[in-house]
Amino acid sequence: MMRIGTLLLMCALALSGIAAYYSIIGLATIFSSAFTAVVIMASILETSKLVVASWLYHNWNKVNPFIRTYLTAAVVVLMMITSLGIFGFLSKAHVDQNLDGIDINLRIEQLDGQLAAARDASVRYRAQLEQLDRSINIQLDTNRATQAMAARRQQQAERDQIKLKIDAEDARLADLNDQKTKLRQRLGAIETEFGPIRYVAEFFSGGQRPDLEKSVRWMIMVLVLVFDPLAVLMLIAANGSITRS
Repeated sequence: MMRIGTLLLMCALALSGIAAYYSIIGLATIFSSAFTAVVIMASILETSKLVVASWLYHNWNKVNPFIRTYLTAAVVVLMMITSLGIFGFLSKAHVDQNLDGIDINLRIEQLDGQLAAARDASVRYRAQLEQLDRSINIQLDTNRATQAMAARRQQQAERDQIKLKIDAEDARLADLNDQKTKLRQRLGAIETEFGPIRYVAEFFSGGQRPDLEKSVRWMIMVLVLVFDPLAVLMLIAANGSITRS
């Protein structure tokens, strides 16, 4: 019994520590303007909650009923605060993930605009080159080969400039398309991360298209309801096991 009690205590402290970390970060994020102060406050409250829960177990029948009631209520409220902090932490992680997807979509839209501009420029330069070719062909059609060759030599510098511009736009198009492909790959990876929760949500929605945001909120709520209450109850159970042994 001692071994299982010790193992239960170790698991309870580990779970409590993780819950406390998530809660502290979550609360500090909610009150980000006083980050350090909130971290200090939440840390001592988390520690006090565990100590009070253990003390109440050992002194339940010895302590004044008013104090016992107050301390019990304080532990319950602190559990709720911890759960709120965990909810804030997990919600922020989900929001950040969504923001990454939104940011990538915006960057893809910007790249689409740049791609359209580069294509228009490339088409415009090619049209200029074709216009020069037509002017030469007109002279060739009228059997003015000498004049056509002379005109071609005069146009050479202009043609070289146009070809350089076309090459630059083609290189720009290739680079922009490469950037767009990489962004789409990142967006696909983000959407893949939502795959498991989407499948679970579809299962419970009877195969219909689920509200993903609502499903994520429910998942967070389930984790929150189990996390800290389980840690506190495991700590109380561990105290009982060690005491009886």
